[in-house]
Amino acid sequence: MGQLNVEGGEFLGKERSRASLNSPLSKVFQKTATSYKFLFFKTILDILGLTGNLKEKRASIPLKHFYLFFLVNSWYPISTFKLSFGKIDQIGEFILNLKKNSREKSLLAYDIDYYDLDRILIHTHDAYYKEIFDTLDKFVKYRFLTPYMTEELRGIKDEKKNDKIRELLEIDFKTEKKYPYHFDYKNEVEYLVINSTFDEYVSSNFAIIYDWWRWNFAEYLSKKNPFTPAILFKIESPKKRNLANARIYWNSIIQLSEGRTKCIYSGKIINSPKGLSLDHFLPWSFLPNDQIWNIIPTINTINSSKSDNLPTRDYIEKFIDFQIESLSLYVANIDKPVVHKISKSTLAEEFKVSESVNLLGMLQNKNLRQSYNDSVVRYYNMAEEQGFSSNWKYELSK
Repeated sequence: MGQLNVEGGEFLGKERSRASLNSPLSKVFQKTATSYKFLFFKTILDILGLTGNLKEKRASIPLKHFYLFFLVNSWYPISTFKLSFGKIDQIGEFILNLKKNSREKSLLAYDIDYYDLDRILIHTHDAYYKEIFDTLDKFVKYRFLTPYMTEELRGIKDEKKNDKIRELLEIDFKTEKKYPYHFDYKNEVEYLVINSTFDEYVSSNFAIIYDWWRWNFAEYLSKKNPFTPAILFKIESPKKRNLANARIYWNSIIQLSEGRTKCIYSGKIINSPKGLSLDHFLPWSFLPNDQIWNIIPTINTINSSKSDNLPTRDYIEKFIDFQIESLSLYVANIDKPVVHKISKSTLAEEFKVSESVNLLGMLQNKNLRQSYNDSVVRYYNMAEEQGFSSNWKYELSK
């Protein structure tokens, strides 16, 4: 696991000095077999108002609502990006069952908003959460704090540790407040309360701590999803897309082709930017970038129909031919007035399929088509193995 080295790390102990692998927080993710502690800590960062997911800081929050935000954080890696959390982790099965059984159609959207998702979860019947909340109570709520209590827990049997941690928290709440959080009851509702010293420490070192969390969670998920690309970009809610270069490029292609640009799915002519929709051939939720090598123009009904499915393999050859022909046309006419220029360095990045395959640099290479095909098929196979449906085909509207 990645190291944590920040100022004030021994809050984390009694001395306010540089933290190392000996600090309690840096040990939180060591030897963890599930996603629980990663998501628990991310939710702490959220309620402290540091990540931008919540509109206001909530350092004291009903435990139930904290758990709901925990589930929101687990939603995107599992539902949007189809990652596995591992066989013994119960969160994945819970999220997929919730998505399957809910009547809320918005849960099917890959980029559902953080607050919309939270709203849906709040209005889901409490009984549905009992098992997963019991799991969080047993394995996370107290166990997250074990690195802070190493000496006090030494020799305590595992089945007795939660009781001992609860006892230590009650004593600490009345005295030092040296632990990151404690629990309180108000009107018979249990609250998780972040201690002010921990709040100050995390807020002061947020950038480093956040990167440390991302690195460790991504490393954990990489072991559970060894053939999945771009894990680091799949651990949180989807970021905003940037299709500016793709629009500039394909608008130029439409102008240059003089009415000959066809949608590879429908066969219909795209002769104006007004009828232009951009599609990620390999789903964005599998390859979360907006590089032009994976984007093609389509008629505007395709995206809603195709969603995050893979098109059938019949389209792969059409896709590759269309991309190569379009790039050749663009490069050959790059000095014409109708072409909106993209810098050569940017264009090279846009067509970098992998470390060994760059369409722009290989345009005159006789192996270009085969290399491009091999890369696309490899990604396609990986997406299929990860659970992306591969049976989408364009059908005329009735």
